[in-house]
Amino acid sequence: MSSVRHVVDEVYGEFVAAETDKSIRPESISDVLAPARPLRWSDAIILREVGFRYPGAPLPTLYGLSFTIAKDTSLGIIGPTGSGKSTLVDLLLGLYQPTAGEILIDDRPLAPALVPSWQASVGYVPQDIFLIDDTIARNIAFGLPDNEIDPARLREACATAQLLDFVEAELPDGFDTNVGERGVRLSGGQRQRIGLARALYHRPSLLILDEATSALDMATEAKLLDALRSLTGKLTMVVAAHRLSAVANCDQLIDLASDISAVAATAR
Repeated sequence: MSSVRHVVDEVYGEFVAAETDKSIRPESISDVLAPARPLRWSDAIILREVGFRYPGAPLPTLYGLSFTIAKDTSLGIIGPTGSGKSTLVDLLLGLYQPTAGEILIDDRPLAPALVPSWQASVGYVPQDIFLIDDTIARNIAFGLPDNEIDPARLREACATAQLLDFVEAELPDGFDTNVGERGVRLSGGQRQRIGLARALYHRPSLLILDEATSALDMATEAKLLDALRSLTGKLTMVVAAHRLSAVANCDQLIDLASDISAVAATAR
């Protein structure tokens, strides 16, 4: 079944294809991938009796979900494989439309016409990060020409993602280090942190982490989550994870393994 990961891979795949075509200049990539103007919102993301059934499936993956994510707060989503975490993330991203109920951004339904501007305001970090065969800087500021990459913003994003010490202290070429095809020269945890830095660099109003710390050791994950907590009040976060430690400090928690037909969001 298609999911957001495949969409992301297809987009980056087009970028890689363009990179191998020497007739296409790097500065034109930003035109190819230029997003819509980010959606301005001020209140909350609201789910009302949301359900989703995949085409041909005998039963819905999700049903009866009702909760509110106030702007600049955090929501944790936990549950085992197959419980619907990634489906819920895809719904929040606007990649799928609910087959029951509705999702509202403030008072506006997240209908197809609103999706491009909504996605332009969202930073998404999946479990498997796609990297191009290029420098760390270009992977983080993905789609921008070199003359538009902000070094201060690079360092800020990497500091929050717990990547700055590694880049500046352990890599002789720093941000100019080439990561290899699909980031082969980096560990899984380093790739995940580049993915997080990429999302933070573009300063989204909503940050969605989908198993985005699964390759990190517990100590690094704890430091990263502490750094993300420092952003409380500055952006909205949704964290989907198997590990309870990844969502323990979220303002709200949804356990999809308990009873997805119930209102499962519990304010802490």
